[in-house]
Amino acid sequence: SKFSFENIFNENVNQSNIFNIIGKPLCCNVLEGINSTLILYGKKGTGKTYTIFGKSINEIQKESQTNGNETNALYTEYLNNKGILNFCLEYIFNKIYLNESHSNYEYNIELSFIEIFDNCVFDYFNIGNYDEKKQINFDNLFNNKNLSNLDFNKLSISSPDEAFILISKAEKIRNYIFNEINLKENNGNIIITVYIEKINKSENQIFKSELSFVEISSNFNINKNKYNVSVKRSLETFSYIINQLSDDVKRENIAYENSILTNALKESLGGNAKTSVLINISSYNNKIIESFQSISFASKMENIKNNPKINEIIPDNIN
Repeated sequence: SKFSFENIFNENVNQSNIFNIIGKPLCCNVLEGINSTLILYGKKGTGKTYTIFGKSINEIQKESQTNGNETNALYTEYLNNKGILNFCLEYIFNKIYLNESHSNYEYNIELSFIEIFDNCVFDYFNIGNYDEKKQINFDNLFNNKNLSNLDFNKLSISSPDEAFILISKAEKIRNYIFNEINLKENNGNIIITVYIEKINKSENQIFKSELSFVEISSNFNINKNKYNVSVKRSLETFSYIINQLSDDVKRENIAYENSILTNALKESLGGNAKTSVLINISSYNNKIIESFQSISFASKMENIKNNPKINEIIPDNIN
């Protein structure tokens, strides 16, 4: 089989290169009022989480203690290993605050962080005050959601640093929970979304757009844990929808509402958004079948046709 893709990166590529080629165009789109999505798909352990979040400064410091790196080298390594999410948030805020073309607008920016298990969701911004020493109320975190009403907590942010603090806190909660309910070997499907409202009072215009980062793992170990079984159902529905969307004959009447994952990605898959897909594969020979499966699935996603537009709202009056 032969496959054709726009870009191929080897295992030595810098995160900044991936941002410049894939992330930056999505940021430019969302600043113009166009919904944009980056989907990372692949088997467990192929680097999807690293691509989104990168290495934390703490991780690099631990490694530097072994390698004996100096401070300047440490900082350089951090810059090269920042996640695409970090690059995108920094780029968006720099454009808003430093670019004259955006000086005529007011901006409201919000952030959400969820993880989907079939028809249930972990909303990491809906947990209240987090304390490792106290029992987490899982009823507040693990909620059955109405499939037609995907309303998650959105927290206002005014800088990249504010966003990184929220995300870091959410990651700590996530790690704690995974240990508590035995999800060490499995995870759900992560969606982090940046919501941008751009207001031009002089022209009486409002633009609303979303930039989503989606991590989808295409394999998992099934055991008696109810969350892992839910992940399997969610991925099966996702695969079925992708097969429908990539087929011209079957493209009508897509049942997005059959799972929260597909409903949450309705605009990203065949709807009002510009979507890029980054497939993570392993370079090991013993993983070649898994890599082939991921690439084959990516070729189907490439056939999906979206209809992106600028999301402009013209209100009666902007106060």
